[in-house]
Amino acid sequence: MLSNKQCNAEQMVKKTNGAKKMTVVRLEDQPVSSYPWIVYQKGFNTLHEVAEYYNINYDKLKNAVETTPRRRIKMIAGIVKKFLKYDTMYKGNLLSIKEIQEMSGISQGTIEKRLSRKWTVEKVINTPIREKHETEIFPIDGKVYYGLGAVSRAYSISLTTLRDRVYRQKMPIEEAVYKPVRPGNEKNSCFWCLGKKWKNFSALCAEYQLSEATVRDNQKKNPNKTLDDIILKMLNKRPYCYVVYGKDYPTVKAIAVAYQVEYRKLYSRMRTKAKYGSIEEIIETLKNDDALNRI
Repeated sequence: MLSNKQCNAEQMVKKTNGAKKMTVVRLEDQPVSSYPWIVYQKGFNTLHEVAEYYNINYDKLKNAVETTPRRRIKMIAGIVKKFLKYDTMYKGNLLSIKEIQEMSGISQGTIEKRLSRKWTVEKVINTPIREKHETEIFPIDGKVYYGLGAVSRAYSISLTTLRDRVYRQKMPIEEAVYKPVRPGNEKNSCFWCLGKKWKNFSALCAEYQLSEATVRDNQKKNPNKTLDDIILKMLNKRPYCYVVYGKDYPTVKAIAVAYQVEYRKLYSRMRTKAKYGSIEEIIETLKNDDALNRI
């Protein structure tokens, strides 16, 4: 329960201030111990002042003070700390965000962002803000990007991944951009391989007519090799170029597009040439079938 002195102080504030915003006023020659409420090295006349100073809900604070047993009735630092979103202890005192802002000249948003990363108040205050003109420049493929954020947006790569590669792994920016994601993470996300952006892992395997399971298996067996190296090695083990009517085609899909036939049927029949004949014969059969279906 609140003491008579503390209750009177709370009532006086309600009468004199009403709905107006209060300001914390202290006399410099008044010792902290003389105040009704004490939070570390700070004295407060009312709980309203405490709530306003630390930007916490007054009713919740009052309820906690009245229901929490304490050896020293004035000391409420432990209760106040429970209501704070961040740890703002600094040199034996519990600071408000506004105090840190006044001490450092840093915006409230930046302070809260830093504190949310578990920074100490000392680190928050002493770490300078990077000015706009200090933004790093990243040239990629003849184009200049200002900051990793711009690179992230342009190449659809996670900013966290880019920062890790550029700052922690010390990768050149081109390698950081074009290096594929770790095996297993690229199945449902965009990534780069062989100089091209792929919607997902399945699209890459389908384009080069490779088994997803086989590619995965090769990745596991060769953890130090990039996906580019693995794909190229697999392609070099088989006839990479198809000759149709005297013209070279890199993939079955390219043939299907060129001769306007259904890719799946073409691919399926090419795998059993003994039954369906040469590629040219398969194409002609598919075209005839398609013509008959239109009649």
